[in-house]
Amino acid sequence: SVIAVRDYSADFLFQAGLRQLQLGQTNLAIETLNRSIALDFCPRQAYYYRAMGELQQGKYKDALADLKRCRTRFVTEQVYLNIANIAVNLGDTKTAKENVALLLATHPDKDTVRQAHYLEGIIAIREKDYQKARDILNALLKESPDFERAYIARGDLYRIQGYTETARKDYEKALVLIEKKLSHTQKKLSSTTRFTAEEYSRLRSEINLLQQEKKAVEASLSRLP
Repeated sequence: SVIAVRDYSADFLFQAGLRQLQLGQTNLAIETLNRSIALDFCPRQAYYYRAMGELQQGKYKDALADLKRCRTRFVTEQVYLNIANIAVNLGDTKTAKENVALLLATHPDKDTVRQAHYLEGIIAIREKDYQKARDILNALLKESPDFERAYIARGDLYRIQGYTETARKDYEKALVLIEKKLSHTQKKLSSTTRFTAEEYSRLRSEINLLQQEKKAVEASLSRLP
């Protein structure tokens, strides 16, 4: 009876925390998910969504720790993808490569494969294997010429190697794509009158990501000689 009550309470709190996270109430969501995890005998998805909240707060090491817990409890392609993404940005290319390999072994959809190859390019840049990075990014852009993140990465690669004007062209191309996608997503958000919490969260996250990318590209362009 006690176990059943705790399980019900943990599930109720998880659902509440998930909805709060989808509505952008990040601090409150993490507090609610913490309470759910404390009551749950075997937390699963709560670790994943707490990690998503921690990412929004910039707590990358905490998010990485929670995502690693998911690998034995709640394994999805997004778990591997997020672990690899955080790890490479923290400089842990070994963990990043392991999780990209695990992700590709699941035979994911085309968009996830694209993101995995993008991370392989970033890993190669971090490891200073510039020729490998260029080959990966060139192949990726040949297949997906609208993938702005690959232009940003290749621009970074050219900048590191001292090819200033080539880097500028890639950054400017990325900026055009970002602004186009940002305008389209913002119009969709403003023109639709009814959303599910999940749909609203997805569009809001996409806008936030594009705005961050735009800010990063503009900063990179301003630093070029």
